[in-house]
Amino acid sequence: MRPFSFGAVYKRFFNLMGEHFPLIFITGLLLIFLPTLGVLYTLVGEFHLPVTALSDKLGSFEGYGWLYSIAGRIILYLLKILAISIVIEAMIRRASGKTSDGGTLIAHAFANLVPLLFVAISVFMIIAGGTLLLIVPGIIWMLATSVAMPTYIDRQGLGVSDSISKSFEMTRGHRWVILGIFIVLLLMAIACGVCIGLPWGLFRVAITRMGAQTLAGLSVLDIGEAVVHALTSSLEMLGIVMTAALYLTLSESKGKAAPEVTAAVFE
Repeated sequence: MRPFSFGAVYKRFFNLMGEHFPLIFITGLLLIFLPTLGVLYTLVGEFHLPVTALSDKLGSFEGYGWLYSIAGRIILYLLKILAISIVIEAMIRRASGKTSDGGTLIAHAFANLVPLLFVAISVFMIIAGGTLLLIVPGIIWMLATSVAMPTYIDRQGLGVSDSISKSFEMTRGHRWVILGIFIVLLLMAIACGVCIGLPWGLFRVAITRMGAQTLAGLSVLDIGEAVVHALTSSLEMLGIVMTAALYLTLSESKGKAAPEVTAAVFE
């Protein structure tokens, strides 16, 4: 059994990033980056919404703009769930010494889509309920449910509610450490966002001074904003990998089942 610690989780995180980089890159490209660009192109080019349509408040839209924005967000979230299933299952299987092929991972991802959506909705309701009571319970319950999705992916026999209960059990006694882990991950994501946004900001100033430019019927500024939005959205892959690292480290810590036992569900 390996002890659970901040360092152990981050060591596992960086190991997973290195071992699975091609999968992480391709999954992020096909299920997050390109779909985000496609949805934004449709919203801006076809429905004449602002390039910030995926992040603006729904009340700021005119006519049916809010409906188109919701549809785009739902499509992208469902694709994100597919990415979560593919990446986390591959990492669990490799941790248990098992191989995986793309076809199997994709088939399992579609089979997991609806259950994982219910897990996500249930977790959201738990966190929202805790936040309505007080901010602190909401944070605690967010940490407690942080491995609910990988628990379901790894142990589908548990079902939705039992996967959430198992997440509460696995994270018990470790939630302060998990909070620190996610705070550092947030700072990493912010730093990556700055590295993406700063060059674009400089380029935006240069384009603005050159005057309005268009490409494929859209302004270069809108295209640039869409690309930046898609790139920053792709940073969600960091969270997916961290969730896998957290789950695997918890699974291997004292008193938890090792992945070579729990991953038997994939056989």
